[in-house]
Amino acid sequence: VKFEEILEGAQTSLSQKERVRDLDSALVALPDTNLAVVSIPGEYAREISFKIIDRGIHLHLFSDHVPIEDELEIKKHALEKHVLVMGPGAGTVIIDGKGVGFANVVSTGPVGLVAAAGTGLQEVSSLLDRTGIGLKHGLGVGGNDPKEKIGGLMMLESIKMLEKYDEIKVVGIISKPPSPSVQNKLFSYIVNETRKKYAIAFIGGVKLEIPKEHQQRIIQTNTLHSATLAIA
Repeated sequence: VKFEEILEGAQTSLSQKERVRDLDSALVALPDTNLAVVSIPGEYAREISFKIIDRGIHLHLFSDHVPIEDELEIKKHALEKHVLVMGPGAGTVIIDGKGVGFANVVSTGPVGLVAAAGTGLQEVSSLLDRTGIGLKHGLGVGGNDPKEKIGGLMMLESIKMLEKYDEIKVVGIISKPPSPSVQNKLFSYIVNETRKKYAIAFIGGVKLEIPKEHQQRIIQTNTLHSATLAIA
């Protein structure tokens, strides 16, 4: 993965003569790119996001103030192209234990997090590091994702992706309470379609009715610290 090689210090960054000033030139210079970070004024994010998604590149949309109608279009388009969109307004993303954007340095471990709250992702990832457990992937999907308008599109897609990784044994879900329809959709999927252990922290939300046969596998918590303990 190109961005992982760059973060590890490999000589894959562009030389001074190869510096580029637009997206198309960058993709020509780095043809193996599979993750792009976009940080521009939110009202301009839609066009460049579509270009990136059309190339089959996963997107970390750091931009804030993206109109919610644009966010919905971007995420629906990403689903059609089988691409993950993290954000908008996602300051924290962790891929293979390495921070992208604003993230703490953490050890790598058998945990995946899906978070609609960047500070929550930071806190739990840091606590997992301190306890010696570590984190493999932390996917920030943006605060609007669990709302009715967006419908949890990327929370659900992130869960599906993390479920496929054999090395991930536990998945944590961190968010303020989703809209009822979104919460029902996510919870139903976790109960019926997943096999890993889950720690669900919808901070301040209602108590979930976890079926008896899943109560050892799916644990609901109401604080970040208790979420960390449930993951452990």
